Amino acid sequence: MNRLLYIIALVVVTTACTHNTDDLVTFTHSVQSQTQVAIEPAPTFATLPPYEYRSTALRSPFILPITNSPMAVQVVQKNCLTPDFSRPKQGLEYYGVDAIQFSGVLHSANQKYALFTTNDGKVHKAQRGDYIGLFHGEITGISAQNIDILQLIPDGAGCYQKKRISLGSQRTGDTDNA
Repeated sequence: MNRLLYIIALVVVTTACTHNTDDLVTFTHSVQSQTQVAIEPAPTFATLPPYEYRSTALRSPFILPITNSPMAVQVVQKNCLTPDFSRPKQGLEYYGVDAIQFSGVLHSANQKYALFTTNDGKVHKAQRGDYIGLFHGEITGISAQNIDILQLIPDGAGCYQKKRISLGSQRTGDTDNA
C-alpha cells in the first residue's frame, strides 16, 4: 500500500513540474537568428630561418659559472665563543624569539617548566638549560613573570657575542597600570 502511495506521489510531483516554455524557445531562436558572429582571422606569422644550437663551445646552463675573482676567505679567530653546531636542535629553536610568547610556568615532579605559545598556535614546554630562538638562546632562569635567555649573536668575524634577553608574560585581563 505504501509503495503505491509513493508511486502516485512521484507521478503527481513530476507532472506538476512541467512548464510551458514555448515563448522562451521562440525568443532564443529570434536572438540567435539576428546576431551576427564576427571572428577575426588568426594572425599570420613570418617563418624564421632555422637555428642549429651547438652547445659544445658554451657552458652548460646547469653548472655554476667560473669567476675569475678570488674567493673571499673568512678569517676564523681562535679562542672565541662559538655555539655547539653538532648539538641537535630542539623544537623552540626553529622559531624566532619574536614568534614565541611566554604563557606561564608549570611545576611537575619538582621540576619547573616554562610554557610557550608560538605564532602557529602550538604550545611548547621548556626547562632551564633548554634552547630557544634562532640565535642559540639558552634558558638560564624561569620565574612566574619572565624567562631569562642567554643568546649567542654572530659578530660577523666568525665569533659570537653573548646577549641576555627576557621574555615576559603577556597576560590578558590585567588592569594594573603601575
